[in-house]
Amino acid sequence: MKETKRLLSLILTAVLIFSCIGAGMAVSAATPEATVSYASQTATVEAEAGETVLIKITENPCTALSAKYSFSNKNLFSSVTSSKNTPSGSDSGSMFTAFGVASPTNVTYTLTAVVKADASVGDRCVVTFSDCKYSSEMGGLGQHKDYTMTVTVVVKAPVPTSSSTTKPTSSSNTKPTSTKKPTTGLDFTELNKAIAAGEGLVAAEYTADSWANYETALQAAIAARNAKKQADIDAATNALKAAQAALVKVSADNKTELENYLQTVKKFLEEDKLSAAYKVLSEAVANAEAAVAGGSKEDIDAAYTKLKAAFEAYKKTLEDLKTSEIVEVEKVVEKEPEGPFCNIFFHKLLLVLLIISLILNVLFVVYYVYLRKQKENAPKNEAPSGSNDSDASDILR
Repeated sequence: MKETKRLLSLILTAVLIFSCIGAGMAVSAATPEATVSYASQTATVEAEAGETVLIKITENPCTALSAKYSFSNKNLFSSVTSSKNTPSGSDSGSMFTAFGVASPTNVTYTLTAVVKADASVGDRCVVTFSDCKYSSEMGGLGQHKDYTMTVTVVVKAPVPTSSSTTKPTSSSNTKPTSTKKPTTGLDFTELNKAIAAGEGLVAAEYTADSWANYETALQAAIAARNAKKQADIDAATNALKAAQAALVKVSADNKTELENYLQTVKKFLEEDKLSAAYKVLSEAVANAEAAVAGGSKEDIDAAYTKLKAAFEAYKKTLEDLKTSEIVEVEKVVEKEPEGPFCNIFFHKLLLVLLIISLILNVLFVVYYVYLRKQKENAPKNEAPSGSNDSDASDILR
């Protein structure tokens, strides 16, 4: 009986511990984080729109740490706050210091940045820490100085959920897309790196053909962020890398390339509806100015008619270009992602097991105390030996 009680107690205790761990997993979520130091001076971190990102500078052992910091695109964040783990230091908004430890230890400075909720996939901000200095011994800054560290924050696509809605386009009878299941196990790291590698490239610095190929590969790579197969992601990554490697710089003596590019621009201006409408309007304006300066009544009437028609045509062309077509979009419902590391049903089950385990443990303790009391009171309530026989003999007499 005792062995059974002990076994039951061990089982209930194990269930309680496991449930506590599971409940902790259910209410905790990892925050995207990037850490740089003198030994590792660059880092990249991905975050979804609306997420909080931790950007840390840490040195260990260290007694003092300072740096200037700046943002290439601070508008990506709705707020940025700072903190340090040392008792002393300052932060002016563009430079920080952290010091005051009694002996070399870990010194960490943290920027907590919240990505805007309306940030687009692919948006980025490079946080640059310049004039970095730190000391690993007492005596102040300067033992390691004049180095730069960078952290690149990239907005990634949210994890798709099982719930999605679509809007039909105004020019077709397209039916809403079917419900999509979450995609798990895909690696977009190299794809995002390949896209980020092209940041800062200028089309005018490369030949038209090579840039056109790169643009095509870039658009395909951006579209591959929604791919459902790793093979498609890898193919888009490799194609973008190859197109970027094949970019040809325009040299100063490349007259033929310049002439070809000039013809491309001229052809564009000729075929572009807005440019053609603007050309007609410009001619009408010049004609009207001449008529106002000294034209006859017939010239003025003709100029007025021509100018009005050209202006109305130009405005209509401009409005047509401004009119945007309603395209099919997918509404992503904010929901805890499901997968091998996050199972909502399992979390709920663990919470239920936790409650059941607590109740059973309480009942077990109460039952155990009750049995102990019964055992302690048993000798007091037991009748003296032989009393039953005496009572029986008295009755017979």
